[in-house]
Amino acid sequence: MSGPLDGIKVIECAHWIVGPMAGVMLGDLGADVIKVEERLGGDRMRGVTHLGSHKIERNWLFEGYNRNKKSITLDMSKDDGKEILYQLVKQADIFLTNFTDAALKKLGLDFETIFAHNPRIVYAQGSGWGSKGPLKVKPAFDTLMAARSGFFMQIKGAEQEPFIYPGAFSDVITGITLVPAILAALLSRQQRGQGQKVEVSGLGSLINLQIELLTSILLTGKEEGRQVREKAGNPLWNLYQCGDTRWIALAMPQSDRYWSRFCEAMEIKHLEKDPKFENYMARSNNAEELVAILDDLFLTKSLSEWVEHLGKWDLLYGPIQNLPELVTDPQVLANDYIIDFNHPVYNMVKMIGFPYKFSDTPPSVRSATPELGQNTEEILLEMGYEWEDIARFRDSEVI
Repeated sequence: MSGPLDGIKVIECAHWIVGPMAGVMLGDLGADVIKVEERLGGDRMRGVTHLGSHKIERNWLFEGYNRNKKSITLDMSKDDGKEILYQLVKQADIFLTNFTDAALKKLGLDFETIFAHNPRIVYAQGSGWGSKGPLKVKPAFDTLMAARSGFFMQIKGAEQEPFIYPGAFSDVITGITLVPAILAALLSRQQRGQGQKVEVSGLGSLINLQIELLTSILLTGKEEGRQVREKAGNPLWNLYQCGDTRWIALAMPQSDRYWSRFCEAMEIKHLEKDPKFENYMARSNNAEELVAILDDLFLTKSLSEWVEHLGKWDLLYGPIQNLPELVTDPQVLANDYIIDFNHPVYNMVKMIGFPYKFSDTPPSVRSATPELGQNTEEILLEMGYEWEDIARFRDSEVI
């Protein structure tokens, strides 16, 4: 048993991030994920050597989205290539793609064609804009999805201009959203005996990610006010800069419950009963003055000193960490959110672990990201092809 999806076979015909993200999650859960790639070049993410002006010495971009998979190369423009793919489909439970409808139709990978070869298959498609509407045929990139969905406006400060964040958050959340839809369709197949098509878009995923803020607008017609740090309505729910320029977060929504202890910890007992600050409403009405006082206080110690000091008072706070700090964070390591892995090329390395736990069927990293076509012969032999067939496919440049 290699995970809760042991025995489930996935055919991944996808590139870049959305499809591979869903595929890596299914693979982590134990599914047998076969990544079908173009015979020359493979997944276009394999060829990335630069991000902006930054040269990638090791293709960590591709590594992150493709562990626990096998790779087979096929030329889908040739009849033998299509036939091999369709034979794979007949044995599969899930067909995973984020190609456009036009590309899928051209390659013979559209839902109707795949479903005709296996009516029990779950056909899972990720897109940028959804399958309907004026943008359905338009290209979608992470930045465009974040822009149209309103997400850029939520992650900026109240008085800041929008900014492009690092990484590919829109693509990743779309892949993550696609996985529970796939699992629900598998459960439906178990009950009904038939597969179906499931679709997830980046636009829809980001809208759902903002459910709290958007619901406020839908029900009241009003947009939630954006907090200005210097005028925080609750100064005990705010961010403060420490003496070493690092930042600390306070998160005490029921601030009256913590106010006395907080005053003692910050050595401002003289403010506890001050009419301007003695309860939540008073502190809210005089927030700018209290935030200014706390700003000066937090500058007197470094972040590490404040973390150690506030830890003695049972308050709700946390350091604002950078990503390299996660590698040694004891809470992260205790839960295996970052793990050690003996990579066949890079030797012992750190990898992102799993956000989920299973008591009886734990997920695992069983294999590193495959080289292009690494498992082609293995997969073909398992399908029933002979070595003579494989030689013929190579000679005719099908694989």
